[in-house]
Amino acid sequence: MNTKDLEKFDPTVAELNAMIQITKNITATDLKDKSQMAVVRENRIALKTARVRITKIGKELREDAVNFQKAVLVKEKELIGIIEPEEIRLADIEAQAISQAILEERLEKLPSRKERLSLVKIYPTDEILLDMDSTQFENYYNEKVAGYNENVRIETENAQREAQEKIDAERKAEQEKIEAQQKQVQDQLDAERKAIDDERAIIDAEKNNIARQKEIEDAKDKARADEKIRLELEIKQKKEQEDNQARLVVAEKKLEEQKLEKRKAFIDFRTSHGWTEKTKDDFKIEETLDGFILYKKMGVFNK
Repeated sequence: MNTKDLEKFDPTVAELNAMIQITKNITATDLKDKSQMAVVRENRIALKTARVRITKIGKELREDAVNFQKAVLVKEKELIGIIEPEEIRLADIEAQAISQAILEERLEKLPSRKERLSLVKIYPTDEILLDMDSTQFENYYNEKVAGYNENVRIETENAQREAQEKIDAERKAEQEKIEAQQKQVQDQLDAERKAIDDERAIIDAEKNNIARQKEIEDAKDKARADEKIRLELEIKQKKEQEDNQARLVVAEKKLEEQKLEKRKAFIDFRTSHGWTEKTKDDFKIEETLDGFILYKKMGVFNK
Protein backbone atom coordinates (compact mmCIF):
# COMPACT_ATOMS: atom_id res chain seq x y z
CA MET A 1 0.00 0.00 0.00
CA ASN A 2 1.37 3.41 -0.98
CA THR A 3 1.52 6.11 1.70
CA LYS A 4 -0.41 8.28 -0.72
CA ASP A 5 -3.40 6.28 0.37
CA LEU A 6 -3.30 8.38 3.54
CA GLU A 7 -4.84 11.10 1.43
CA LYS A 8 -7.99 9.02 1.52
CA PHE A 9 -8.65 10.35 5.00
CA ASP A 10 -11.70 12.52 4.98
CA PRO A 11 -11.90 15.21 6.31
CA THR A 12 -8.35 16.47 5.76
CA VAL A 13 -6.12 18.31 8.19
CA ALA A 14 -7.05 21.61 6.58
CA GLU A 15 -10.75 20.82 6.83
CA LEU A 16 -10.42 19.77 10.45
CA ASN A 17 -8.46 22.89 11.35
CA ALA A 18 -11.15 24.93 9.65
CA MET A 19 -13.80 23.18 11.80
CA ILE A 20 -11.77 23.84 14.93
CA GLN A 21 -11.36 27.52 14.07
CA ILE A 22 -15.15 27.73 13.99
CA THR A 23 -15.84 25.79 17.21
CA LYS A 24 -13.16 27.64 19.18
CA ASN A 25 -15.34 30.72 19.02
CA ILE A 26 -18.33 28.82 20.45
CA THR A 27 -19.05 29.55 24.13
CA ALA A 28 -22.08 29.35 26.40
CA THR A 29 -22.71 32.50 28.43
CA ASP A 30 -26.02 31.15 29.71
CA LEU A 31 -26.26 27.39 30.29
CA LYS A 32 -30.07 27.65 30.39
CA ASP A 33 -30.25 29.29 26.93
CA LYS A 34 -31.54 26.51 24.67
CA SER A 35 -30.39 28.25 21.48
CA GLN A 36 -26.80 28.53 22.76
CA MET A 37 -26.81 24.91 23.90
CA ALA A 38 -28.21 23.84 20.51
CA VAL A 39 -25.20 25.46 18.81
CA VAL A 40 -22.84 23.66 21.21
CA ARG A 41 -24.56 20.34 20.60
CA GLU A 42 -24.70 20.76 16.80
CA ASN A 43 -20.96 21.48 16.53
CA ARG A 44 -20.03 18.73 19.01
CA ILE A 45 -21.98 16.25 16.90
CA ALA A 46 -20.22 17.53 13.76
CA LEU A 47 -16.85 16.98 15.41
CA LYS A 48 -17.93 13.55 16.57
CA THR A 49 -19.11 12.66 13.07
CA ALA A 50 -15.74 13.70 11.64
CA ARG A 51 -13.91 11.71 14.29
CA VAL A 52 -16.03 8.61 13.63
CA ARG A 53 -15.41 8.93 9.88
CA ILE A 54 -11.66 9.29 10.44
CA THR A 55 -11.67 6.21 12.67
CA LYS A 56 -13.64 4.24 10.08
CA ILE A 57 -11.31 5.18 7.22
CA GLY A 58 -8.28 4.47 9.41
CA LYS A 59 -9.62 1.02 10.19
CA GLU A 60 -10.14 0.27 6.48
CA LEU A 61 -6.64 1.42 5.60
CA ARG A 62 -5.03 -0.52 8.48
CA GLU A 63 -6.46 -3.75 7.13
CA ASP A 64 -4.33 -3.50 3.94
CA ALA A 65 -0.89 -3.93 5.47
CA VAL A 66 0.85 -4.08 8.81
CA ASN A 67 3.50 -1.52 7.86
CA PHE A 68 0.94 0.84 6.45
CA GLN A 69 -1.18 0.25 9.51
CA LYS A 70 1.45 1.92 11.66
CA ALA A 71 1.47 4.96 9.40
CA VAL A 72 -2.33 5.03 9.47
CA LEU A 73 -2.39 4.89 13.26
CA VAL A 74 0.04 7.80 13.46
CA LYS A 75 -2.08 9.81 11.04
CA GLU A 76 -5.29 8.82 12.79
CA LYS A 77 -3.92 9.90 16.14
CA GLU A 78 -2.69 13.15 14.62
CA LEU A 79 -6.08 13.94 13.18
CA ILE A 80 -8.05 12.86 16.26
CA GLY A 81 -5.61 14.80 18.41
CA ILE A 82 -6.64 17.92 16.53
CA ILE A 83 -10.35 17.68 17.19
CA GLU A 84 -10.78 15.47 20.28
CA PRO A 85 -9.82 18.19 22.86
CA GLU A 86 -12.38 20.52 21.34
CA GLU A 87 -15.00 17.75 21.34
CA ILE A 88 -14.27 17.09 25.02
CA ARG A 89 -14.48 20.82 25.80
CA LEU A 90 -17.91 21.13 24.19
CA ALA A 91 -19.09 17.95 25.94
CA ASP A 92 -17.95 19.49 29.25
CA ILE A 93 -20.10 22.55 28.53
CA GLU A 94 -23.11 20.30 27.98
CA ALA A 95 -22.35 18.39 31.21
CA GLN A 96 -22.15 21.71 33.12
CA ALA A 97 -25.56 22.68 31.73
CA ILE A 98 -27.06 19.38 32.87
CA SER A 99 -25.48 19.72 36.35
CA GLN A 100 -26.76 23.28 36.69
CA ALA A 101 -30.29 22.25 35.64
CA ILE A 102 -30.26 19.46 38.26
CA LEU A 103 -29.01 21.90 40.93
CA GLU A 104 -31.68 24.50 40.10
CA GLU A 105 -34.39 21.86 40.23
CA ARG A 106 -33.20 20.75 43.67
CA LEU A 107 -32.96 24.39 44.85
CA GLU A 108 -36.64 24.83 43.91
CA LYS A 109 -37.53 21.78 46.00
CA LEU A 110 -35.29 22.79 48.95
CA PRO A 111 -37.86 24.92 50.91
CA SER A 112 -40.48 22.15 50.58
CA ARG A 113 -38.00 19.49 51.73
CA LYS A 114 -36.93 21.60 54.75
CA GLU A 115 -40.55 22.32 55.69
CA ARG A 116 -41.49 18.61 55.58
CA LEU A 117 -38.50 17.65 57.72
CA SER A 118 -39.18 20.47 60.23
CA LEU A 119 -42.52 18.82 61.04
CA VAL A 120 -40.59 15.90 62.51
CA LYS A 121 -37.95 18.15 64.16
CA ILE A 122 -35.17 17.33 61.62
CA TYR A 123 -32.96 20.23 60.36
CA PRO A 124 -30.20 19.01 58.00
CA THR A 125 -27.89 21.44 56.14
CA ASP A 126 -28.73 22.67 52.64
CA GLU A 127 -25.68 20.83 51.30
CA ILE A 128 -27.01 17.50 52.54
CA LEU A 129 -30.44 18.05 50.96
CA LEU A 130 -29.05 19.33 47.65
CA ASP A 131 -26.89 16.23 47.39
CA MET A 132 -30.00 13.98 47.27
CA ASP A 133 -32.15 13.12 44.29
CA SER A 134 -35.91 12.61 44.75
CA THR A 135 -35.65 8.90 45.61
CA GLN A 136 -32.81 9.44 48.08
CA PHE A 137 -34.69 12.27 49.77
CA GLU A 138 -37.92 10.25 50.11
CA ASN A 139 -35.98 7.35 51.67
CA TYR A 140 -34.26 9.79 54.06
CA TYR A 141 -37.58 11.49 54.91
CA ASN A 142 -39.41 8.19 55.54
CA GLU A 143 -36.59 7.04 57.84
CA LYS A 144 -36.77 10.26 59.88
CA VAL A 145 -40.59 10.15 60.07
CA ALA A 146 -40.46 6.57 61.34
CA GLY A 147 -37.96 7.58 64.03
CA TYR A 148 -40.03 10.61 65.02
CA ASN A 149 -43.25 8.57 65.28
CA GLU A 150 -41.48 5.98 67.44
CA ASN A 151 -40.28 8.74 69.81
CA VAL A 152 -43.79 10.19 69.99
CA ARG A 153 -45.21 6.75 70.77
CA ILE A 154 -42.69 6.18 73.58
CA GLU A 155 -43.29 9.66 75.06
CA THR A 156 -47.06 9.16 74.92
CA GLU A 157 -46.83 5.79 76.68
CA ASN A 158 -44.56 7.29 79.35
CA ALA A 159 -46.97 10.20 79.91
CA GLN A 160 -49.95 7.83 80.20
CA ARG A 161 -48.04 5.59 82.61
CA GLU A 162 -47.01 8.57 84.77
CA ALA A 163 -50.60 9.87 84.81
CA GLN A 164 -51.89 6.45 85.90
CA GLU A 165 -49.20 6.17 88.58
CA LYS A 166 -50.20 9.60 89.89
CA ILE A 167 -53.86 8.58 90.08
CA ASP A 168 -52.93 5.33 91.85
CA ALA A 169 -50.75 7.24 94.32
CA GLU A 170 -53.55 9.72 95.05
CA ARG A 171 -56.02 6.89 95.60
CA LYS A 172 -53.58 5.11 97.90
CA ALA A 173 -52.93 8.31 99.86
CA GLU A 174 -56.68 8.94 100.20
CA GLN A 175 -57.26 5.37 101.40
CA GLU A 176 -54.43 5.65 103.93
CA LYS A 177 -55.89 8.93 105.13
CA ILE A 178 -59.31 7.32 105.61
CA GLU A 179 -57.78 4.40 107.50
CA ALA A 180 -55.79 6.78 109.69
CA GLN A 181 -58.94 8.77 110.49
CA GLN A 182 -60.79 5.58 111.32
CA LYS A 183 -57.99 4.44 113.60
CA GLN A 184 -57.91 7.83 115.28
CA VAL A 185 -61.66 7.67 115.93
CA GLN A 186 -61.36 4.10 117.20
CA ASP A 187 -58.49 5.03 119.53
CA GLN A 188 -60.49 7.97 120.82
CA LEU A 189 -63.50 5.73 121.44
CA ASP A 190 -61.30 3.18 123.21
CA ALA A 191 -59.84 5.92 125.38
CA GLU A 192 -63.30 7.29 126.17
CA ARG A 193 -64.54 3.81 126.98
CA LYS A 194 -61.55 3.23 129.24
CA ALA A 195 -62.14 6.56 130.96
CA ILE A 196 -65.81 5.71 131.45
CA ASP A 197 -64.89 2.28 132.76
CA ASP A 198 -62.35 3.75 135.17
CA GLU A 199 -64.80 6.35 136.42
CA ARG A 200 -67.50 3.74 136.79
CA ALA A 201 -65.17 1.52 138.76
CA ILE A 202 -64.49 4.40 141.18
CA ILE A 203 -68.18 5.16 141.47
CA ASP A 204 -68.98 1.50 141.97
CA ALA A 205 -66.33 1.30 144.67
CA GLU A 206 -67.71 4.36 146.44
CA LYS A 207 -71.32 3.22 146.11
CA ASN A 208 -70.89 -0.40 146.95
CA ASN A 209 -73.83 -0.09 149.26
CA ILE A 210 -76.28 0.89 146.51
CA ALA A 211 -79.00 -1.54 145.89
CA ARG A 212 -78.71 -4.31 143.37
CA GLN A 213 -81.47 -2.76 141.32
CA LYS A 214 -79.49 0.41 140.92
CA GLU A 215 -76.56 -1.64 139.69
CA ILE A 216 -78.82 -3.32 137.16
CA GLU A 217 -80.13 0.04 135.90
CA ASP A 218 -76.60 1.40 135.66
CA ALA A 219 -75.53 -1.63 133.66
CA LYS A 220 -78.42 -1.05 131.25
CA ASP A 221 -77.51 2.61 130.91
CA LYS A 222 -73.95 1.65 130.17
CA ALA A 223 -75.05 -0.84 127.54
CA ARG A 224 -77.29 1.73 125.89
CA ALA A 225 -74.52 4.32 125.97
CA ASP A 226 -72.04 1.88 124.48
CA GLU A 227 -74.46 0.88 121.78
CA LYS A 228 -75.19 4.51 120.98
CA ILE A 229 -71.50 5.27 120.68
CA ARG A 230 -70.98 2.22 118.53
CA LEU A 231 -73.86 3.17 116.23
CA GLU A 232 -72.69 6.77 115.97
CA LEU A 233 -69.18 5.61 115.11
CA GLU A 234 -70.47 3.15 112.55
CA ILE A 235 -72.66 5.84 110.93
CA LYS A 236 -69.75 8.26 110.87
CA GLN A 237 -67.39 5.73 109.30
CA LYS A 238 -69.95 4.72 106.70
CA LYS A 239 -70.62 8.33 105.76
CA GLU A 240 -66.92 9.02 105.37
CA GLN A 241 -66.52 5.97 103.14
CA GLU A 242 -69.52 7.00 101.04
CA ASP A 243 -68.18 10.57 100.71
CA ASN A 244 -64.78 9.29 99.62
CA GLN A 245 -66.30 6.89 97.11
CA ALA A 246 -68.51 9.67 95.74
CA ARG A 247 -65.49 11.93 95.24
CA LEU A 248 -63.69 9.18 93.33
CA VAL A 249 -66.74 8.56 91.16
CA VAL A 250 -67.07 12.29 90.37
CA ALA A 251 -63.37 12.54 89.50
CA GLU A 252 -63.51 9.51 87.21
CA LYS A 253 -66.71 10.76 85.57
CA LYS A 254 -65.15 14.18 84.98
CA LEU A 255 -62.08 12.57 83.41
CA GLU A 256 -64.26 10.44 81.13
CA GLU A 257 -66.32 13.51 80.13
CA GLN A 258 -63.12 15.37 79.24
CA LYS A 259 -62.03 12.46 77.05
CA LEU A 260 -65.43 12.43 75.29
CA GLU A 261 -65.32 16.21 74.77
CA LYS A 262 -61.85 15.98 73.26
CA ARG A 263 -62.95 13.13 70.99
CA LYS A 264 -66.02 15.10 69.86
CA ALA A 265 -63.87 18.20 69.25
CA PHE A 266 -61.45 16.09 67.18
CA ILE A 267 -64.35 14.69 65.09
CA ASP A 268 -65.76 18.22 64.59
CA PHE A 269 -62.25 19.40 63.60
CA ARG A 270 -61.96 16.70 60.92
CA THR A 271 -65.49 17.33 59.63
CA SER A 272 -64.96 21.12 59.45
CA HIS A 273 -62.08 20.51 57.05
CA GLY A 274 -64.04 18.16 54.79
CA TRP A 275 -63.01 14.80 56.25
CA THR A 276 -65.71 12.12 55.84
CA GLU A 277 -65.74 8.37 55.39
CA LYS A 278 -65.98 8.97 51.63
CA THR A 279 -63.11 11.53 51.49
CA LYS A 280 -60.84 10.06 54.17
CA ASP A 281 -58.40 8.68 51.55
CA ASP A 282 -57.64 12.29 50.52
CA PHE A 283 -56.46 13.10 54.04
CA LYS A 284 -53.60 12.12 56.29
CA ILE A 285 -53.73 12.51 60.09
CA GLU A 286 -50.47 12.76 61.98
CA GLU A 287 -50.36 12.66 65.78
CA THR A 288 -47.89 15.00 67.56
CA LEU A 289 -47.08 15.69 71.19
CA ASP A 290 -49.51 18.63 71.22
CA GLY A 291 -52.35 17.13 69.20
CA PHE A 292 -53.07 16.09 65.62
CA ILE A 293 -52.15 17.57 62.22
CA LEU A 294 -54.56 17.09 59.31
CA TYR A 295 -53.05 17.00 55.81
CA LYS A 296 -55.16 17.12 52.64
CA LYS A 297 -54.09 15.87 49.22
CA MET A 298 -54.41 18.87 46.87
CA GLY A 299 -53.88 17.00 43.63
CA VAL A 300 -51.68 14.56 41.68
CA PHE A 301 -49.28 15.56 38.92
CA ASN A 302 -48.26 12.65 36.74
CA LYS A 303 -44.62 12.65 35.61
